[in-house]
Amino acid sequence: MAGRWWAGRGTAGAEARARSRYERLGHQVDLLAAAETSGADRASAGAVQARRARERWNSTGAILATASSTEEFRLAERTAEEGLSLVVQARNAARSRR
Repeated sequence: MAGRWWAGRGTAGAEARARSRYERLGHQVDLLAAAETSGADRASAGAVQARRARERWNSTGAILATASSTEEFRLAERTAEEGLSLVVQARNAARSRR
């Protein structure tokens, strides 16, 4: 019985971490979109990284929609982490253009 409790707790923890990263990424992607200007060069490095970050956000959401195991939640968390890294790259690229 104790083994099942811990197994469920591990999955719940993995789910919580993945959903937290997903929410953070969604917020950061929204901030990037709000910061873009209508005249921004869509081929710039920052714009490309921002689009890739949004793709990771969408992918993380799709993974979370069907995830039921610790491994699947960890995959979602890693995907969201990739997106957060892309957000940083997009911001750095935008700063270097100024």
